[in-house]
Amino acid sequence: MGYIISYITFLLCLVLLVLYVGDRIQQKKKTDEKTETAAPTVSTPHNDTTDAPSSAETLDNKKKERLKYRDFLMETIKKIGCQAFISEHDNNIYLKYQGEAFCIVQDKSFIRIWDLPYFEVNVLDTNLPLIIESINSANFGIGPTIVISKPDKNGIREIQSKMDMIFLPELPNPDKYLAKIFDLFFDLKISLQTEIAKWNNPEAQNQPSSLTSSFPYQN
Repeated sequence: MGYIISYITFLLCLVLLVLYVGDRIQQKKKTDEKTETAAPTVSTPHNDTTDAPSSAETLDNKKKERLKYRDFLMETIKKIGCQAFISEHDNNIYLKYQGEAFCIVQDKSFIRIWDLPYFEVNVLDTNLPLIIESINSANFGIGPTIVISKPDKNGIREIQSKMDMIFLPELPNPDKYLAKIFDLFFDLKISLQTEIAKWNNPEAQNQPSSLTSSFPYQN
């Protein structure tokens, strides 16, 4: 009887062992499946450069864009009755508007207009401080500003004006707008002469400044 009980106990232990081992195997399989599912898939980089523009194409597109803005500016200058040319030396635009010499430096839609030197003064001139003070007063307007250069080897300082602006094809009436901008440079010169005259005339010292707004939309 005792032998039978021992045999049954052995069989139960064996069954339990088999069940335990089987369960462990099943758990390991499930763990491996989860790991495989969660593992990131590393794909081979797609090296398709068919649609990517080459460096030569990029440079060509930039050149075309610059030419588009340059052609638009040249056409507008022609519309206001000016003959302009592009210098081979510095690639800037030179023209005369109402007899005044101008230079335009362009970078796509950004332009800087220079009213080329129209006055000069020697550093030994006793009126130089007066002229500098008058320039500062004239520059309070909105629009072009007067610039005085450093003295050259002969002690001559040149006086000219400049203005930075955006010039886009989307502007309404771009020819009228550009002409108005050029007119502002003449207004600025008159303001400078007015300020100098006030300093030269002691009786006019207390008179109000004749400077007016140089903003093109207000006139």
